[in-house]
Amino acid sequence: MTSEALLKRLAELRWNIYRLAKEHAKNIGSSSPASRYHTSLSKALANIDKSSFGTIKSIVQALRGEIFIVWSDVPSEEKGKLKDEKCSPEERLENLELMLAQVLMKLNQPGEQSSTDYDKS
Repeated sequence: MTSEALLKRLAELRWNIYRLAKEHAKNIGSSSPASRYHTSLSKALANIDKSSFGTIKSIVQALRGEIFIVWSDVPSEEKGKLKDEKCSPEERLENLELMLAQVLMKLNQPGEQSSTDYDKS
C-alpha cells in the first residue's frame, strides 16, 4: 500500500482532509472535532511508513476500503479461507445459495401453509 493509492482514493471520493478526519473520528468512536485529526492524517498520508497501523487502518476504512493480509508461504488454494475452514469463500457462497434454495423450496411445498396464507383471513 502506498500513500499515492490513498490520495488517489481521496480524490476519487472528492474528499478533502477535513472530510476524511470526520470519518476517521467516527471510526474510532471519538466525539472530538475533526480538526483534531487533520494534522495527524495529513502526516500519515504524506508518509505512510511512519504512521501507526491503527491510523492507516482507520484511513482505509474511512475511504470505504478494507485491508487484507496474504501470507506468502500459504498455497494459493488455501488463501481466503478462515481458520479451521474446509472451503474457499466461493464454495461458502455456493453452499449458502444451495441452502437458501432448499429453504425457499420447502416454504413453497404444496399442502403446507405459507406465511402469506395467514394474512388471507
